[in-house]
Amino acid sequence: MNILRLNEAEIAFGDRKILNSQSLTIDNGERVVLIGRNGAGKSTLLKVLGGEIALDDGVRWVNDDSKIAYLDQSVPAALNQSIYEVVLSGLGEIGGCLSQYELLAKESDLHDQKALAEISRLTEKIDLLEGWDLKYRVDKVLDDLNLTGDLEMESGSGGIRRRAMLA
Repeated sequence: MNILRLNEAEIAFGDRKILNSQSLTIDNGERVVLIGRNGAGKSTLLKVLGGEIALDDGVRWVNDDSKIAYLDQSVPAALNQSIYEVVLSGLGEIGGCLSQYELLAKESDLHDQKALAEISRLTEKIDLLEGWDLKYRVDKVLDDLNLTGDLEMESGSGGIRRRAMLA
C-alpha cells in the first residue's frame, strides 16, 4: 500500500531546478535511504515530502493514515527540560498529560487534596487516551537509544540531544 507519492514533481530556486519531473513512491514498511552530494537537494526533498515546501508543479499525495516526520540535521538547542519531557512534548496532548502526571506524582504532597484531585483527573484522561501503553513505548525507546530520561537537555552533548530528538 502506498503511503506517499510524488508525481512529476518540480521545484526550483531561481533558475536552479532541484526536482525536474521526478516521481517517487514509498510503500508501507519500505525503508528508504537518501544519499547525495552537499547542495544536491536532499533536505529540500525531505521538506517537500514532509509538506513544508510546496511543489512548483506536480502532485504530492500522502495516505490519510500516515504521518510524515523527519529529524532536522541541525543539533537542537539545549532546552531547559529533561530528555523525558522533550520526548513527551512530541506526543501532543497525551504527552502533556503524561508529563504533568509524572511531575505531580514525583513532587506532590500526598496529603494535598488539590494535587490528588489533579492526579486523579490526569489518570482518567490518560486512561481515556490509552496513554499508559504510550508511556511504556516512550520508556522503551529511551532505553533502546541509551538515554536517561531524567538528564537535562542542557547538560547533554550534541549527540545526546540529537538522540533525544530522534526519540
